[in-house]
Amino acid sequence: MINKLKNHKFILLLLSIINIISLFYLKLIIIKSSNGIYYYPFFKTMNFIEYLSLSGVNLFEFVLLVSVPTSYIFLILSRFSKDDYLIFLVLGVLEILTVLFLILNMITFQLVHRDVTALIGPSIYIALLHGVIGVLYGWSENRKNTTEVETKQAKFEGMEDMKPIGDILREKREAGNLTQQELADKIPVSRQTVHRWEAGKSHPDMEYMIKVAEILDFPVVEFWGNDSEQVNNEIGNVVKKRNRYRQSLYFLLTLILVSFTVTAVAFLGKNVNSPYIDMVNPFLKERTGYALVTQAGQHKAIVVDSDDGDGNIVTLNGYSNKQEFVRVVHKGSYVKTEVRKVPRNKVPSRIIYNLFYASHFSNLNEGLRQMQISYSKRDI
Repeated sequence: MINKLKNHKFILLLLSIINIISLFYLKLIIIKSSNGIYYYPFFKTMNFIEYLSLSGVNLFEFVLLVSVPTSYIFLILSRFSKDDYLIFLVLGVLEILTVLFLILNMITFQLVHRDVTALIGPSIYIALLHGVIGVLYGWSENRKNTTEVETKQAKFEGMEDMKPIGDILREKREAGNLTQQELADKIPVSRQTVHRWEAGKSHPDMEYMIKVAEILDFPVVEFWGNDSEQVNNEIGNVVKKRNRYRQSLYFLLTLILVSFTVTAVAFLGKNVNSPYIDMVNPFLKERTGYALVTQAGQHKAIVVDSDDGDGNIVTLNGYSNKQEFVRVVHKGSYVKTEVRKVPRNKVPSRIIYNLFYASHFSNLNEGLRQMQISYSKRDI
């Protein structure tokens, strides 16, 4: 049994690592168009890093999908992994719901735009498989632990030490005019479990005793009579268990915060246009694009990298008030090199069209956004 459990943990650990890598490097969606028409937001084949930069909702989805496998890795390798199988179940369900939401968006996109083919990328399949495995692992182990709690005979030194607990439970239940089934439904456990408790074959742990005492309205210490040492031991175990769950919760919140912060760097690099952030941003790739400079002196300008409107906002120097095309090697808004006075016939016609289209907006960020959104609409 121990070896089987270790094998399950190893498989989930390996899949969690693969899942994280796939979110950064494998494709989220694959777009194919026979007539060259594309639509926003899935206007090209993209991975999650490209997808998250389009909106805050996309960023939130990415943070969730990164946090779940990272949490699994921590739980598997740490001391919290011994009993907290319910966390695996909850996180797995959260991951599955997030993936299904993405798939639903893609299906809707495909139904609306029938002239393009939208294929679900491998990173989605891996994330879905990871969530399902996490749920199955958490559910099976949590069910096993629950069964053990219900059937485990936590025996005292003698049988006479167990009978008083069953007698007290039966007396309090009958005084409260509850049947075994009614009490079991309120706890909740099975009726057979309550029957075993009252028969003295087993007894509830501290958490169940507290629930029973609250339901039947009597002090929980009556279960032990004058055995204060047993009471202290049981309470101590409950406190330790609650502390462990509290520490797990603190970790998960910290993990989500860290994941959000790291991922926000990629999002900020696309939307804040800070060359200092983009210079060290590991999520941005070096691109070559073209900008249209129309003013003298230092000012911001839109640089377009591709026909479908990929681009950013950079800071350039204009040497005159005449229009001038500049070829820019950049990483986000960080300009690495620039080539001045590029002949118009050396600039792709589609990029020229995009540059002039974006220049109609007084706000550069709005111009860049509208250029990307309306790219495909101009082809219809």
